[in-house]
Amino acid sequence: MRSFRPVDVVALVLAIGLGVGIFLIGLALVINVLEGHNPTPTLGTNTTQVLIAVMGGLIGVLGSYLGYSLALSSGHQHATTPPADWPTQTK
Repeated sequence: MRSFRPVDVVALVLAIGLGVGIFLIGLALVINVLEGHNPTPTLGTNTTQVLIAVMGGLIGVLGSYLGYSLALSSGHQHATTPPADWPTQTK
């Protein structure tokens, strides 16, 4: 069995959560309109801002994870270690 890094599991959970969240929001809008609770099929301004912030944050985390993973898998070790001439802290 292949062992996964904890970061891989977190990214998978975030991706699944993002997909489920978007699906549920769309489903809630459709149900809201079909039942006639709201004559306009839109979200409020505050709700829209919160959803954009949350979804954007999740997409940002997933994007940075994918970029980091691709850099590691392509053999670019400089993504994790500083160059040899990098200044070091002295106490």
